[in-house]
Amino acid sequence: MKNIFFLIFLIIFILSGCGKLVDAKGFNDFLTNPPSAEDDDNSDNGSGSGSWIAVGQSEFTMGEAKHPSIAVLNGEPVVAFQDVAYGNKLTVMKYNSSNNSWSALGIAGVSDGEAADIVLKIKGLDIYVAFKDVVNSNSITVMKYSAGNWSVVGNKGFTASSVNSFDMEINNNGEIFVACHTGDLKLYSWNGSTWSLVSSTSSNNCYYMSLEFDSNNIPYVGFTINSSTSRVMRYYNSSWEIVSPDPYPDAYPKTKLVIKDDLPMIVVGNSTTYLLSRIFTGTNWQSLGATSYFLCDLIMNAGGDSYLSSVRAFDAFSTGSRVFIVGGFYSPNGSDYVKPDGTYALIYKNDTWSALGNKICDKSYDYKQSISATDSYVFVAVCAYPNNKLSVYKYAY
Repeated sequence: MKNIFFLIFLIIFILSGCGKLVDAKGFNDFLTNPPSAEDDDNSDNGSGSGSWIAVGQSEFTMGEAKHPSIAVLNGEPVVAFQDVAYGNKLTVMKYNSSNNSWSALGIAGVSDGEAADIVLKIKGLDIYVAFKDVVNSNSITVMKYSAGNWSVVGNKGFTASSVNSFDMEINNNGEIFVACHTGDLKLYSWNGSTWSLVSSTSSNNCYYMSLEFDSNNIPYVGFTINSSTSRVMRYYNSSWEIVSPDPYPDAYPKTKLVIKDDLPMIVVGNSTTYLLSRIFTGTNWQSLGATSYFLCDLIMNAGGDSYLSSVRAFDAFSTGSRVFIVGGFYSPNGSDYVKPDGTYALIYKNDTWSALGNKICDKSYDYKQSISATDSYVFVAVCAYPNNKLSVYKYAY
């Protein structure tokens, strides 16, 4: 009899230790499918390993947020966004791990007026934010946060005229550049006191612009022409040239350029087809990976381009040989091939696309997600449906 009571006690102890107190049916399920560490939401002890976890409080903004842009400073995320609660002005917030909270850098709503298409970059300990300055005729303004204070970098609206699209990047020498389209494709540089025009070239309307530098500090610009053709250009030997042929001449309006292993890589997609990726090998564009994947279940082994479920909006980031993508995905036409609508992330490494964990949060739409990464963690800023407030999540990889 003592042995029987001991056996019952032991079974209860084991089940409790696994974080699962179960009834008779649950006990049978346990025997056939014992729980793993990934089944326990707290199994990573806050490290983010094996699952996405919120950094600080989720939905930490006062109201709706748009155009988030995330970067990492000394291991802690910083995010800039359009703050609807402050008249659509620019707000930048930083996470403080010592008290597990988010706080504004300086004041919330630091720009003069509405800020759109926000880009955040970090140089040393200084934070730079570029945005489309609505009160200055939708031209570009760059602001800097240093030693506890905000200042304007050069003149407000230094591009002088409205831009269709733009991006800001810092090259390997720490020099700041802005690429934009104001009727022509233009590249500006900051020399410490003024913005100067490096070069311009005629181009059709450019949208979804990305600016990247390779290890030789050659600038590459990726964009979509007239909401159809995806194109990559580079400024080399004091002249502009198309990285030809165009990687995607078809109708994929959303475009994002990254540099992978010192080669330009383009990611394209739209809300009625799939998310695709190609890399330029020096002579032509090749699909990344030998297999086509839906994002969620990583099935549909059909060959050719790497593609996912239909994407509402997305962002991409690269570090060395790894590429990360976050997107608001949904199942087209009620397809059973993908999980329910939501925000998911991918990683490309070792010549393979794979999902990063499970669903990060609920679905997110245009202007609602941004991604960055360190050597250990991936950080995602997302304004998820239905409240569209800002949350930041991390994942250990």
